[in-house]
Amino acid sequence: MRRSRYFAWVHCTVGLFTVSVINLNSVSKSIDGNLLLSPTTLQIEKGDFFALVGGRDSGKSVVLDILMNFLRPTGGTAEIWDTPCTRLTSAMKKKIGYCPKEPDFRRSMRVGDILRMCAKIRGVKNTPKIKELCTTLSLNTRQRIYKTAASEKKKLGIIIAMLHSPELILLDCPFFGLDRKAKHQLKELLIKLHNEGVTILMTHDSAAEAEEICSRIATIHHGSLLDVNESDMLLKSVTRHISIKTEDDISALLTLFKINDVTEKKGYISFTYKNDINDLIRALTSYKIEDLQISLPELEDVILDYYNEHLEDDIILEQPM
Repeated sequence: MRRSRYFAWVHCTVGLFTVSVINLNSVSKSIDGNLLLSPTTLQIEKGDFFALVGGRDSGKSVVLDILMNFLRPTGGTAEIWDTPCTRLTSAMKKKIGYCPKEPDFRRSMRVGDILRMCAKIRGVKNTPKIKELCTTLSLNTRQRIYKTAASEKKKLGIIIAMLHSPELILLDCPFFGLDRKAKHQLKELLIKLHNEGVTILMTHDSAAEAEEICSRIATIHHGSLLDVNESDMLLKSVTRHISIKTEDDISALLTLFKINDVTEKKGYISFTYKNDINDLIRALTSYKIEDLQISLPELEDVILDYYNEHLEDDIILEQPM
């Protein structure tokens, strides 16, 4: 099912210039009474590198499916370039690149043949550009699909999404199934495209990884959009695990930052820290540090902190004056 609609999009896929590229206005989706996406309002500007971060079944992929017109919203409106996603012209679709989480292809074909076919469909004659993308992501174009690992299929899907130099790229969990080297290669490529002004919307299950490369991030949980932040603000006030190895006495620092529950093991002083990590790092420059280890939180920790913080705010607001 996904393969057929994916290639249907490639077949039918240059849009109008507007500052706002994507507009979701109270978009919701329900299937058989099950709410997949609560009313969601979101605007993505031209040149944004935006990540929807959430766990499995969070609703993040539903947003992309609606933008791609694979799903019709139950309520609200979804627009690209001020045009409803259900009414995008072929010319507009040619300026969009898309890669699903697990792209699939005809098993008997070679990777290179699939690329040539998609390039022909897109009207792309820039062979050096395609070769450059394959080199950048280390994709072997001579393999047949049935002999190709899932990670290589993912690279192929990503290259197909980019080979026609689109203005908007939609990627569903682009790092899913990739090894460390491939992830690094893809990160460098996405950063390069972002710097060239391409608008990118991707889904991700790791807030920490998304923070590394994206300019804005929204967390989504059980179909509800929790918050939209600049990437350097998302994890700013989230609890981190800190371990410091030093022979200096840092008790004054611990007191200054009101750090409690300190443990010592194998020469390391360990504790949890919440607030701006940059303030702590600046203070540590006054000491001779042999080793510093900072563990970023898991996505569930980010979501839990979000709920706890906003629940406290709601309780305070509800208290009688």
